[in-house]
Amino acid sequence: MRKRNKRGFTLIEVMVGAALTALLFLISANLFQSAFRSFRKTDTRLDLSDRSAIAMRRIAQDLRSAATVTIAADGTSVSFQMPLLSSTNDTTTGEKEYIDPIQGDGTTRQYYTSGGNLYYKIGTGTPEKMAGYIASVDPEPSSSTYNQTYKTFAASSVASTSGLTIMLISRKTLSNSAEYVRMSTTIKLRNKVT
Repeated sequence: MRKRNKRGFTLIEVMVGAALTALLFLISANLFQSAFRSFRKTDTRLDLSDRSAIAMRRIAQDLRSAATVTIAADGTSVSFQMPLLSSTNDTTTGEKEYIDPIQGDGTTRQYYTSGGNLYYKIGTGTPEKMAGYIASVDPEPSSSTYNQTYKTFAASSVASTSGLTIMLISRKTLSNSAEYVRMSTTIKLRNKVT
C-alpha cells in the first residue's frame, strides 16, 4: 500500500489567495457603493419631480378658472378668488353655475413660497405645505440665471390673452452632491392679471 503525501498550502499561496479575495471584495464594495449613490440620486430627482409636478398641476387647475389673479411684485406669491356661484341650481345641468358677469367669491386664496417650501392658503386659514426644497435662487451652474433670484409666478401672455408662468426649481443636497429639478409651465387665464 502506498502512502499519500499530505501537503498543505505554502505561506505565499495563502497570501496570494487572501490578496485576491480582498481585491475582489474591494471591487465589489466599490461597485455596490457606486450603484447605491446612483440609486439615491435618481430617487431624489424622481421625488422632487413628482412633488413639483403635482403642485404645478393643482396651481394651474385653480388659476385657469380663477375670477381674479394678483401676482406679488417679487413673484413669490399669487393671490386669487374663484368665481362666485349662483345660489340656485341650473334647471338644465342641475348644478350651480357661475354668476354672469364673472365676479370673485370674496375668499382670497394664495399660493406662495417661503423658507424653501410652497404653500397654499385659503383666507386666514392654516397654510398647507404642497412641496419642499424649493430653491430661491437658480442652482444650475449651466443656466444663464445661475445664482440669481427667480420669480415663481410671473405675468405673461398666451396669444392675445393674459397668462401666468409658474416656475419651480427644487434643490436637495445629498452627502456629496446636490440634485435639482426645474419645472416651468405657462397657463392661459380666464381674466386679467393684476
